[in-house]
Amino acid sequence: MLISVTTVLSGLLADPFISYPHLFGPNSTFGGAEGIAWMKNHPYAAPNLLCSLLLVIEALLCTFFLDETLKGFTEVDVAAFNPVTIARGIWSRLTEAKNKGYKLVGETAMARRGLLSGREEGSIELDRIADANELRERQDSHATRPMQRLPFRRVWTPNVCWTLLSIAIFDFHMGAFSTLWILFLSTSREFVPGNSTDGKPQKQERGAFKFGGGLAFPPPTIGLAMAIIGFVGIILQFVLYPRANARFGLMRCFRSSLFLFPLAYFLAPYIALMPSDSASPAPASGFWIWLGIGGVVLLQVAARTFALPASILLLNNSSPHPSVLATIHGLGQADSAAFRTIGPILSASWYGTWLERGVVGMAWWYVAAISALGTAASFKVRNGNGHEILLPGEEERADEQGQVSRGPAAAESTRK
Repeated sequence: MLISVTTVLSGLLADPFISYPHLFGPNSTFGGAEGIAWMKNHPYAAPNLLCSLLLVIEALLCTFFLDETLKGFTEVDVAAFNPVTIARGIWSRLTEAKNKGYKLVGETAMARRGLLSGREEGSIELDRIADANELRERQDSHATRPMQRLPFRRVWTPNVCWTLLSIAIFDFHMGAFSTLWILFLSTSREFVPGNSTDGKPQKQERGAFKFGGGLAFPPPTIGLAMAIIGFVGIILQFVLYPRANARFGLMRCFRSSLFLFPLAYFLAPYIALMPSDSASPAPASGFWIWLGIGGVVLLQVAARTFALPASILLLNNSSPHPSVLATIHGLGQADSAAFRTIGPILSASWYGTWLERGVVGMAWWYVAAISALGTAASFKVRNGNGHEILLPGEEERADEQGQVSRGPAAAESTRK
């Protein structure tokens, strides 16, 4: 929901000097006689400042209000770097070194109860104390036993590789869609490189696959079109996803949703061919234009609603051992970040190249083909249990835990 709200705000804040002349322009409420200069010279600074402010708030919330959940993490003691504490530690070390030798040992509980106190204890009491000490030592050894770590070379199981490949393709076309959607919405209608002899733009000859141009939306309308993605996602996330996931299961929903991505990307450029209430070169408008936008967004967001949480769960469950769970998530984050960067770069390059040739849909169809490969790769991904590899000693502990969970009756029957 917040993504949708900030998307709308970003669109509304773009070029405020021109969009809201009565507020920020010359002789306006806040602009004075000449208007606000920095908004005039930097028309897209306001939405970027909004994003920067939100990022600072996020950083503060994460720093001061989120707790670390990683096992084995030891929090840095800031007091240890106090100069006074360091000086006292050095002085105590020097004092101990100077006074080395024998010193009186304080009376212990065992000395008070043992032979030195003049009392004799029965053998039963001594045995009870010995058993209690042995049990305590055993518990302490189990509690302080360090977790065995799976070597990095054994992390790369087939399921991990297929899961990372599926996530890479998913993030590639998700990043590509975000870029292509904004470019397509803002591209002039019936774009043709070059002008005719009279200086007017040439008109593009259209076909089923060869057609150029976008929708020529201004920034506020682009913000509204982008916000539709968030609002549709919220509705599907709360209404459709829980019921479908409970009925059909994680893997079936994940694989089925991936078939919607190629369909959405293939149909997206054809919105430019739908009837518009306004003639070119004015921005496209009307019922059919927004119906096409809503249809493409519905397909893409419905697929994303099921695929995104499923990919996170599958990555988590693909971990071959609990000791490398953080490593698996680190690989997944690196994989996701890399392909979310590559996707916009390649898709924007394809879009510009084929737009010059009068085929605005070719970049979309490239992305549709790549997303189809991701659909095929998903059939090699399986939902793991997070502990597929057992290290030495873990099998015995697993058997012991199984006997404890089955109860003493099952253990007794096993011995018989």
